[in-house]
Amino acid sequence: MAHLLNGCHTEFGNFYSRRHDRIVNYLYDQIKSVDRRYRTYNNKNIETILPENRERLLLSNCRRPDIIRFDSINRNIEIIEITICYDLYFEQARISKKEKYIPLVNALESLGYFVKMYVLCFGSLGNVTKECSKIVHKLCKNRSKAKDILKWCSISVIIGANYIRRNRVKKLLT
Repeated sequence: MAHLLNGCHTEFGNFYSRRHDRIVNYLYDQIKSVDRRYRTYNNKNIETILPENRERLLLSNCRRPDIIRFDSINRNIEIIEITICYDLYFEQARISKKEKYIPLVNALESLGYFVKMYVLCFGSLGNVTKECSKIVHKLCKNRSKAKDILKWCSISVIIGANYIRRNRVKKLLT
């Protein structure tokens, strides 16, 4: 089940990407206007946001987080990564995403930015961690809105998982 819902990239890679991107785009739309101090970017290379530091930032392999929030006055940067994993592997997925962006976080901090890295883990069976819930609440600054966002994301992930499962059954029967 874990392989089918998250790991069978030879047959379902496009389904996984669309499911992930749907969550990223929805979350971006929900938080982009919450705090006017921050400019929010979706799927942008960090060097396009900070062109004056382009040469230093190009040294990092992973430079395109799902969502970036940037407060140029206070030099705060929030990196938000979304991962959809099989529900048993929340901790491994969170650690993997954090490790992936360590070089970028270090580069930004060496340039004098204050960086926070958030990883939102959604289970492919619809589960959401408490940590994810707290982060979404912090990002949107409204408990009711955070619950609505998490509910939408959870249902969207379940729909995506069901779509993958149905297409797998079709392939087996043909």
